[in-house]
Amino acid sequence: MIPRSAKISANLAAMEAAVREFRQSPTAQIVLHGFTDGRGKPEYNIKLSRQRAEAVAAYLTKRFGVPASRIKIVPHGAVPERDLQGVSSEREGRRVVIEVVR
Repeated sequence: MIPRSAKISANLAAMEAAVREFRQSPTAQIVLHGFTDGRGKPEYNIKLSRQRAEAVAAYLTKRFGVPASRIKIVPHGAVPERDLQGVSSEREGRRVVIEVVR
């Protein structure tokens, strides 16, 4: 199997917006949903999606000072094919979604 990367290209504007929203509430948490494309075994995809979310968590902590205790990671693994449409579907599956929960 070809090794795939847990490194992601950061969408800084989206991260900044999420951190601004997060800081508006002292009880808010950030939930990071990690995803992969459909290649590979489900166990591997869960691990990779966790690593992707952990990379974003580390960045949020280091760059923005978000306490790690207020970040939750939810690895989802592969995005179902029916949820991906278009030419860039494989790339779109490899992502982390940031959710701010108040």
